[in-house]
Amino acid sequence: MTARFDFHSKGYKPKEKNDFVIHFHGWYNNVDSVLSQFKLIEQFSESGKNAILIVPQGPNNAPDSFGGKLEEENGFHNL
Repeated sequence: MTARFDFHSKGYKPKEKNDFVIHFHGWYNNVDSVLSQFKLIEQFSESGKNAILIVPQGPNNAPDSFGGKLEEENGFHNL
């Protein structure tokens, strides 16, 4: 299982079909630093979107675009 951070705003209302926003942290980064550096929780909360934010932990602080377990068969599905 791939480590990840999931968040939904106050007032989130589950529906039959739900929306997801997925943020991939990119080169030389990790989940903790992007949440802080880009204020993802604050931006997501202020957006008022009825959705779930998912930030998967890719290779920690890696100098490339390798997707780690997400590149394996069914990687995104298993997320």
